Amino acid sequence: MRSGVLFGIAWQISGKNPLRAILAAMVVLVSVVAYIIPKFMAVWTIPQLAEVLSSGVTGAGAELADPLLRILNGGVAFSLYESLENLGFWMWAVFALLVAVPLYGDSVASKIAALTLGYIGISYHVLVAALLVGIVDLPAIHGYLEVTFNIMVIVIISMIFSFKPAMDTATQTA
Repeated sequence: MRSGVLFGIAWQISGKNPLRAILAAMVVLVSVVAYIIPKFMAVWTIPQLAEVLSSGVTGAGAELADPLLRILNGGVAFSLYESLENLGFWMWAVFALLVAVPLYGDSVASKIAALTLGYIGISYHVLVAALLVGIVDLPAIHGYLEVTFNIMVIVIISMIFSFKPAMDTATQTA
């Protein structure tokens, strides 16, 4: 649902800034892929690796099961699984920075969504910079990022009020 709203936002700003809209849509596509890959690994790869380890199978690459399972561990902040999910969050923050200014429009709903997206985009990058320079440690960053992205609900709700008039106008002209 979130990705659909983000695509809708990209479509909505396409009249004001088509290049940003195209870039924003591509960033949303990358974020979707970044979220789908870990979910696929959790459903397909991790259970197979665990079965290989528990059954004691040898040969045919079975020796790789233990290191791969450790790399894909979703509970570790620096695992491949978490890194791909963080890539998806970063793409949302880039999207937010791309669309915040063109989205800021006449309606109160679009202004609320634009300001919220601007906050998300800026705060995410500030938090990552704080992590890189050592102000925030790795285990604590997830709590801050979670709060930052939980306010995406505000964007979704406000965009409902922004999309409704656009849909009504499209229905009347059709």
